[in-house]
Amino acid sequence: EEQERALHTLLSILVSQRTEIKSSCGRKELSDGVLLHKMLADINKDLTEGQHFLERSHKKERTKNPKKKVVDTEVVVKTNDNPNLGILEKKFLFLNREQFEIWEGPYRQVFGGAPGCGKTILLQFKALECARKGEKVQIFVPDPLMNLYKNFFCGQQNVYVHKLRDLGQIIIDHDSHCFVDEFQLVAIYVDTDPGGKQERSLKKNLESKGKDRYFWIACNDVQFFPCAQIPGFESQLWGWFSEKLKELETMAEFYCPTEMKTVVRYTREIHDFVQEYLSKAGISRPEGATALSSIKLGHQICGPPVKVLNFKGNFIAENCATLIKEEIEGWPNYNDVAVLVSSAFSQKELFVNLLFSGIPVCKVGSDENAVVIDSVDRIHSYQWPFVIVVSNSNPEYSVQNYTMFTRAVAKLVVIYYS
Repeated sequence: EEQERALHTLLSILVSQRTEIKSSCGRKELSDGVLLHKMLADINKDLTEGQHFLERSHKKERTKNPKKKVVDTEVVVKTNDNPNLGILEKKFLFLNREQFEIWEGPYRQVFGGAPGCGKTILLQFKALECARKGEKVQIFVPDPLMNLYKNFFCGQQNVYVHKLRDLGQIIIDHDSHCFVDEFQLVAIYVDTDPGGKQERSLKKNLESKGKDRYFWIACNDVQFFPCAQIPGFESQLWGWFSEKLKELETMAEFYCPTEMKTVVRYTREIHDFVQEYLSKAGISRPEGATALSSIKLGHQICGPPVKVLNFKGNFIAENCATLIKEEIEGWPNYNDVAVLVSSAFSQKELFVNLLFSGIPVCKVGSDENAVVIDSVDRIHSYQWPFVIVVSNSNPEYSVQNYTMFTRAVAKLVVIYYS
């Protein structure tokens, strides 16, 4: 049984990766003559075969003993079986122990965790499970996530995806399951004046208690963009947010599980780079919250080292576009790449220069086969195989940089300008 559990854990780790990267036990060192995208394509084949093995294994186990539960895993089947979707979106969802606690938890939960720990995935698949039963599902997400969620639930007639701002306007009926992503941003979109109409509607919705109906809320107290760019507003928002969390737990009877701190999004190299950055940046968190330094990686999958380019001169969009073009040369799919820009520089200039250099570009949420170029305040819950960060190394940009670094899955390049 221990061997079976270990095997399932290993396979779950491999399948849960949306991009194709080499594990440490069979690691291939990259040389100048081996293109990264060729290695990724080879490992994609391995993961696809692993996916088929898991599917056959699951069916075989269910046939032999329908009552037996697969060891330490939970399976969610998606009816819209599109072969072009990523592995996670295609067939199975595999959960680690922290995620499993939430998955098996009560109907009313508010949970948080580090970027890449699986908050959005948990919301999506629990909502999908409800929708597949023919039950009504209401989802509230920030504007940049609208397309991500609509694409995920494509073909589900009883799923309604709303903007986060609507949480203070639409009254949720008792027959609906409700899921809210990036709840910490509510105060940006909703007028939270204690006597205001939207605040009253928000309070009524949060206290809504339909029988046997899920109400799950995911949040991340580190990422308060774009309010972090407005002096004094971040602390004001945190004050409102912390009070709202207390209300959810006491008055609205929401369960608050232990904050997730196991990251499964990115490679060992990116994780080590991010943790080293955090130790130097000194990003503070509220009292009682899990220290960012305690975040751990949930696998041993490795990839290329993080590349950091430091420039002491001023930011010149044309020169930066040339560097970016060199970095992404040879990548087969442009939509695997994102160029993320902090508030220090003009993304519009970079957008135009990349376009003129022959690289198709788009904003977050687009379905085009183009390189995403966007600002830090629009990237919540997104991830890309290859991320290029353009920013400043000054401490005032530490939270922005941390957020952008954690969007990368397989490869990360950082370009600093002074």
